[in-house]
Amino acid sequence: MRRINNTTKNIKESIDLLETMSNIVNVRHFESRSIPIKTLNLLFEAFSLGPSLANQQPWEIIEIEQEEVRKIVKATLDPFLTVGTTGGQSWLSSSPHVYLIINDLRRAEARIGQVGQVFSTQDTFAALQNLRIYAQIEGVGTSVVREFDTDLLKKELKIPDAYSPVAILAMGYSIDEPEIPPRFTFHEILHKGGVED
Repeated sequence: MRRINNTTKNIKESIDLLETMSNIVNVRHFESRSIPIKTLNLLFEAFSLGPSLANQQPWEIIEIEQEEVRKIVKATLDPFLTVGTTGGQSWLSSSPHVYLIINDLRRAEARIGQVGQVFSTQDTFAALQNLRIYAQIEGVGTSVVREFDTDLLKKELKIPDAYSPVAILAMGYSIDEPEIPPRFTFHEILHKGGVED
């Protein structure tokens, strides 16, 4: 097993990676220019390296053509998932790259049964975080949308029953400087031995 040498260089790289992670936010205003295909391929390679329970790798990625984005928007809800707020994420129409991340339920359930759907969703979001970290390093802004009407989305995009939508992914070069929301420090969320009410 290769040993990690904790040199000053490695420590600096670790700090840089934490800073990269801290700057990942949902971007909603993109430049019109496209992401180079070489960069896109690297981002999806990072996604494909995500963890997967029982190596099910249930994920699939659908690239949404620009003229089809309106169908995605139609199925989105506002950030609070309010019933009846379809079309709540209209900003997606200005994103140069839009993808739908779905899970193949057959692969999700193949080895561990129906509970595999839950773990597959968790694994897919971990894979998405891989992509978002690499995107941030490459200067690419991302946004992950989970607020949508699943049935309407499947109907609009004619997605077969064997697949379940997990997230909408928008990517491009951000127009705005990111606003970093406040976060709990790890001291506030780390507990020894248990938690109290």
